[in-house]
Amino acid sequence: MAVQDPREISRQKGLGKNYSGSTKPASETAKTNSEKAGNTSETEGAKILRYPFTKLDKSDDYLKIDIFEFMPPGLEVAGGKGALRLRTSDEAQPTGQEKIVKTIILPIPEGVADSNSASWEAGGMNPISQMVASASNAFLKGAENADIGQSITNLSTSLSNQINAALKTSGPAAQKMVSGYTAGLVANVLTGSSVGAVVGRSNGIAVNPNQQLLFNSTVGRSFQFGWDIVPRNKKEADEVKEIIRTLKINMAPTRDTTKTVSGVFLKSPNVFRLQYMSGADTHPFLNRFKVMALTGMAVNYTGSNTYATYDDGTPVHMQLTLGFSELTAIYSGDYDIESGAKGVGY
Repeated sequence: MAVQDPREISRQKGLGKNYSGSTKPASETAKTNSEKAGNTSETEGAKILRYPFTKLDKSDDYLKIDIFEFMPPGLEVAGGKGALRLRTSDEAQPTGQEKIVKTIILPIPEGVADSNSASWEAGGMNPISQMVASASNAFLKGAENADIGQSITNLSTSLSNQINAALKTSGPAAQKMVSGYTAGLVANVLTGSSVGAVVGRSNGIAVNPNQQLLFNSTVGRSFQFGWDIVPRNKKEADEVKEIIRTLKINMAPTRDTTKTVSGVFLKSPNVFRLQYMSGADTHPFLNRFKVMALTGMAVNYTGSNTYATYDDGTPVHMQLTLGFSELTAIYSGDYDIESGAKGVGY
């Protein structure tokens, strides 16, 4: 299939080399569009950048990206006196209290989706391991009194009692298992052979691992968004350029500030709060995001696989791809507070 000329894309949209299909100069066209779009300069101290550069209606859906300074969570515990959980970015950067550096407004990207997961792994404990764990408790009780001799006595007594109980209950089968396991331990020390393999070869049995799936850890979420960018006038082209520069600058660490001790350290990049919006309010259905880091950014300046620019050098068709990762994991309690209680939550 033939690749469409990006100049044809602009012509189909009523655009020319100076961004407009009319005979007006590009500067006049930009001024007219700017008046229609309204003021986008300073809003509560933070400049708002947006693409496309048009006025937003109360029925419009869009993605809002707030950029602000990363606040380290520190080493303090969360939850007051007696708590053992360390603070996270959720406590260090509560919603609504951060100082916004820039705000970027983009269309809702294609393929809106979220994916939540948790890490579980298979965990087993065979009877021998259980005996050792139980005997270890007896050992620790003696250690609490700083009596090593008593600890060793407790350990040997506990193991002996459990083995004798197994022998009385299961008789010959238990005797074979114990002897086979003992032989396996000796073979493992001398030759490196697997204990399980020796038990299996000598008695034709395998130790029951008591297989159980156990929760292991939380899993952070990552998101990737993509947009086709086709500037339609000079003001929109300047806005796109500023958006790209702003994203690049704020995802990069800072080297030369007082906090970095003249470059000995690097200051963390700024972080991003993303929100699906519907007019002036948060979208009533779509998922929410926690504070995120911009971990990847790619700009294709030949979106139609053909190099073409306007008179000022602005590419006719670009593709912007952004990758974000949340700073903290999702917990069940997050669905009961703040934005997590709305729509589908996180």
